[in-house]
Amino acid sequence: MNKLIGFSILFIIIFSAFIGLALFGNDKTLVEAEVTVQAPASVVFKTLQEQSPQSGWAKQFRIIKALKNGTRRTVYHFASRHLPIEEKLLFQPKENRIQIIQTDQRPAALLGRISNSITARSLPDGSTAIHWKLEYTLFSLSSRLLNSFLIRPHIQQALNQQVNDFAAFLGN
Repeated sequence: MNKLIGFSILFIIIFSAFIGLALFGNDKTLVEAEVTVQAPASVVFKTLQEQSPQSGWAKQFRIIKALKNGTRRTVYHFASRHLPIEEKLLFQPKENRIQIIQTDQRPAALLGRISNSITARSLPDGSTAIHWKLEYTLFSLSSRLLNSFLIRPHIQQALNQQVNDFAAFLGN
């Protein structure tokens, strides 16, 4: 009986700690991936600018429709789920960077305020390091609880696949 009471108290303490972390922890999550390709940064940046359903490398997302003012409707695929969002593309050619920022707000979704930053950095040997940062906000308590175990690992896996698909598309 004493073991059962001790186990129950331990379970309550651990569960309370998880709830406390979910309530008071950071609601933003940053996921990053990097790959080096044997191509000049200008070629990499140009290829990134030409993202389209026909591009052949964008397997994790599909652009449905180009909208006004540099925005587009895109469906992201990960963990057998489809997340349709509207996003704005900001090209920064001097820094070889593209930012993709979610423009629609989806408060009923598990996550939102999705922001991508893709940077192509020239390396001394002529190759290019592609650094992809994806940041998102978790809206609900349940999504904060599930983030470390379910959501973040799936997004990390999808991002890793995305950069590897891009490298393969460039012939690496």
